[in-house]
Amino acid sequence: MYEIWKREKESIELQPLSKGFYAELSTLVRAEREEAQMLDERSLRSQLFQNELAKIRKILTDLIECRFRKALQMILSGSTPAAELLASEEESIIRGISATKAQVEMLLRSVLEGRLPQNIEDVKGRQNRVVIRLLQDMPAIIGTNTSVYGPFKAEDIAALPLENAESLIKRGVAVRVEPE
Repeated sequence: MYEIWKREKESIELQPLSKGFYAELSTLVRAEREEAQMLDERSLRSQLFQNELAKIRKILTDLIECRFRKALQMILSGSTPAAELLASEEESIIRGISATKAQVEMLLRSVLEGRLPQNIEDVKGRQNRVVIRLLQDMPAIIGTNTSVYGPFKAEDIAALPLENAESLIKRGVAVRVEPE
């Protein structure tokens, strides 16, 4: 873990992580904690375990913060981190951040075009969303989550529940917006 953290800190670019990095690390930390609990709290060995856990916590916190700062900067500059650089858990978070950026762009476009902005749901509702670009004008629709989306103009970008987005894509009314 230290070597991975060191590489990340020394590079301005996002460094690759294995898909199961966080799961593996979680297993390691759990084993360390369980072993530390079996020791007498006053023993030197227990104190060493506690110090090691504190260092792991500090390094992991810094690693995650560093990686997400880099990823966020990439997204804000118009690109998306390549999937092969990300651990599995990071991929879904990055998709959510990309969808949020698309919603901000949609809000800006609506306001600049003099249209009333569409309500943007809370973060909880953004899971299982797909970002699409509308190919034609479309009236408002009711999403599978009972929220109202639209009305839409051609070229609008929207983050819709998966089922609604797939339906519009199949009908040829929209195309999926893929991260670059």
